[in-house]
Amino acid sequence: MAAKLDADNTTRYNQVRESLNAQDVKNKQERDQLRMDVNARLDDVSRQMEVVRKEIIEAVQKTNGGLARNLDARLEEQQKVP
Repeated sequence: MAAKLDADNTTRYNQVRESLNAQDVKNKQERDQLRMDVNARLDDVSRQMEVVRKEIIEAVQKTNGGLARNLDARLEEQQKVP
């Protein structure tokens, strides 16, 4: 009877161990996939931020250029007036 209990316990132990090992492998695969997904998303966000940054710089340069032209025109007008 004790031998049968030992055999049953060993069988259950091995089944639990195999199940935990399988879960561990699955968790690792899911973690690796999640890491790849997050890295891909971060790369996308970085690319989008770079585009936005360039657009902001361009808008600021256009605005500054327009302001500079307006100031130049005002200065020229003021210099013409005696």
